[in-house]
Amino acid sequence: MHADLSTDIPAASAAGYDLPEIWSAKLYQYHEHQTASDLKDELHAANLEPYSINSIERITFRTDADYARIKAECELLSRVASEIGCPY
Repeated sequence: MHADLSTDIPAASAAGYDLPEIWSAKLYQYHEHQTASDLKDELHAANLEPYSINSIERITFRTDADYARIKAECELLSRVASEIGCPY
């Protein structure tokens, strides 16, 4: 990962994209210090509407404890998607 999400957003806008896909690894990093509301503001300032959040990694053949973490990850991604108006 060479650039963070806050770098990707204006770069995507400058490149002419209008519906970016957000990489979940960058979203987790972003979420450590900033909120979904901050992300929504950054996207709006760049005239971008988030299209999707990608992806949940290493989901198959997991233990019960792993599935608990995957469920928490799904809940976080779903909540953020809802808060920023991301349909997928």
